[in-house]
Amino acid sequence: DQDIPVINPTKPYKEVIDDIFNTELILSSSLHGVILADAYGIPAVLIRKNENEPLFKYKDYYMGTGRDKVVFAKSIKEGLKTDPIGGFKCNNEAIMSALVNWHHDY
Repeated sequence: DQDIPVINPTKPYKEVIDDIFNTELILSSSLHGVILADAYGIPAVLIRKNENEPLFKYKDYYMGTGRDKVVFAKSIKEGLKTDPIGGFKCNNEAIMSALVNWHHDY
């Protein structure tokens, strides 16, 4: 078996971010892990441990970042064989415009 490092999310946040940044692939059962991986340009595979959890938030995030589907693995072993969803797209100008407009509205 491969020795797979596990990132402990209860460590100080700077250590968690350093651990994520120094990783080649993220396998995450959390949307937060996938978002951080995207932010650092690291491929990520969603691990769906519980089939009862709705996929809405994952679909919403992926569609909002220019991807039209959610691919997930059911285990770490399967995740290591799964191609990460690529194509993360972010329109920084639209985000900044929305933030500026939101700020002026309040």
